[in-house]
Amino acid sequence: MSESLTIPLNNLSPWSGNVRKTGVRDGIDELAASIASHGLLQSLVVQTAKRGKYEVVAGQRRLLALQCLAKAGTIAKDFPVPCMVVENSETATELSLAENVVRAPMHPA
Repeated sequence: MSESLTIPLNNLSPWSGNVRKTGVRDGIDELAASIASHGLLQSLVVQTAKRGKYEVVAGQRRLLALQCLAKAGTIAKDFPVPCMVVENSETATELSLAENVVRAPMHPA
């Protein structure tokens, strides 16, 4: 089971088990600009970590873009980020795979 809640940006960190290992930072400035302009359109998927923190299982690039916006002063360092919390590490790996593999790129036109 999972629950949805908002988590302060400064309580989120990347999950070391994320299946995306290359191209993580590609296009982050463009993604940050999109988030600044349109808002965060999709919640992050997280799991609990130590000391009241959360690790981002799905949405690492969105996390990096939000951190970029916070560093630039566009949003607060404790900006409330909508998240879905999962508690099972097997589910976390499956969701990370699903987000990174089961997608089709848009046609260039």
